[in-house]
Amino acid sequence: MKGTFKAGFMPMVLSMIGVVLFTTMFSTIMTSLVSLRDTADTIVDTADNVSTAVGVTIAPVTLTESLLNSLVANVISVTSSHGPDVPVADNYTSPTLNLTGLAANVTAGDGRTITTTYYHEATSHYVALSTIIGITPTVLFLSGIFGAAFLYYGGYKKVTGSGADTSGIMRMVLGVLVIILFTTLFKTIVVSMNTLYTTYGSVTSWIAFGTVVSIAPTVLFIGGIFAGTATAASGYRSRRSLRLRRKG
Repeated sequence: MKGTFKAGFMPMVLSMIGVVLFTTMFSTIMTSLVSLRDTADTIVDTADNVSTAVGVTIAPVTLTESLLNSLVANVISVTSSHGPDVPVADNYTSPTLNLTGLAANVTAGDGRTITTTYYHEATSHYVALSTIIGITPTVLFLSGIFGAAFLYYGGYKKVTGSGADTSGIMRMVLGVLVIILFTTLFKTIVVSMNTLYTTYGSVTSWIAFGTVVSIAPTVLFIGGIFAGTATAASGYRSRRSLRLRRKG
């Protein structure tokens, strides 16, 4: 009986500590996934007969491949065959890269050629790989949180079914300890969540990750308090039932 109780007690405590460690270490997982996603090819495109109207110093060029992460920072260089031009990549909306710094009043007949060298996501060559990488953080994060919840619940079932705590005192003490432990460690979880949210929350290529991270602290806090309260309440009910049986 005591062994069964211990076998249930350990998973309950480990699930709480595990959530803290998991959220703290998740930034390391994200760093690895970013490195994988940012594996890049170098693409060189040429656009012939790029013209500009009178008084106009901007022009669009169409890229043959998508710009890595849709970031202008991943344009390596832009050069022009027209001497007065000093082309600069200004903004990008797939598949168009808009340039500034061009000389005005250059017609197509003048034969201006723009050469653009840029990074392109190498994983896009492989069927569905980019999408799978994009959803991976969300799947891993949710799996870790649900895994901890199931671990706690499995331990709770063993504790309540062991028969070693018929008085309910141990569960009452355990429930209070869980609440104290979780609230004490919760600041660490919030700090980790804030790092994940500010670094990756607005990056749309990580599918649904920003939404999940923005909700997670609230769900975790409520879940931790509920778990501790339910454990203590279970112990209280057992103790009350035992007292009623003795009186009867």
